[in-house]
Amino acid sequence: DGEPLPSGTLLLYAEQGFGDTLQFCRFITTAAIHAHRVIVEAPEPLLRLLRNIPNIAQVSTNADTADAACALPDLPHALNLSAAAIAASGAPYLSVPEDAQHIWAPRLETIASPRIGMAWRGRAETRPGTHLKRSLPLADLLAHLPAQASLFPLQIDITPDEATQLSDDPRVCDLTADIADFADTAALAAAMDVIVTIDTAPAHLALALGLPTWVLLPFSPDWRWGREPETTLWYPTARLFRQPAPGDWDAVLSQVKQALSLHLQHAAP
Repeated sequence: DGEPLPSGTLLLYAEQGFGDTLQFCRFITTAAIHAHRVIVEAPEPLLRLLRNIPNIAQVSTNADTADAACALPDLPHALNLSAAAIAASGAPYLSVPEDAQHIWAPRLETIASPRIGMAWRGRAETRPGTHLKRSLPLADLLAHLPAQASLFPLQIDITPDEATQLSDDPRVCDLTADIADFADTAALAAAMDVIVTIDTAPAHLALALGLPTWVLLPFSPDWRWGREPETTLWYPTARLFRQPAPGDWDAVLSQVKQALSLHLQHAAP
């Protein structure tokens, strides 16, 4: 409940999906100020990335016993954080591990810009129906991305039909077969000029890294995206594109296409 543990061990654990863990792990360093020792329990694909956060004694899928425990999404309450404090905790609060950076950077530096990272579908393992609301057809996304861009998928659960679409598109550089965990995804995302994604874990990862990320939202999105048209207090580098009516991805993608054209014109040397 936020009580100090000057001589004790605090266990912070992931209880929701990957995206929630990536969103709330920003508070680990603040919580560590109040405890002698902090350990973190999280799913395997996040371990290498979270081990890059300072002041953590242990990160594992099955942490040691502790004197007190708190779920990561409960930290804003336990730490009694205001909206202003949450906004001040903004990204970047994660970084690409050096081993992943050394592997990926040389592979990507020769690929032409603009480089656009993309994710178009939520995980089917989430709450029933939720991933459908947070998903759009890959073909529709590809049709609205620039002709003279290098496109990089940032999600790994690609279906056979999607794999065919990606391989048939000469703009696509699909390196997902080499992604072992979120540290690899972070290194790939860090090489992008902009990331276009629906509300899923790669969006939270890119925003936690402080990368320019355009998030495509359904008409009734998760609470975390707030009510402001294009911004959220959780992530300073987010640009939000909201459906004007339920299921209307066409309007969202048309806005993205136009905005990308202007963005890339201004970014050109």
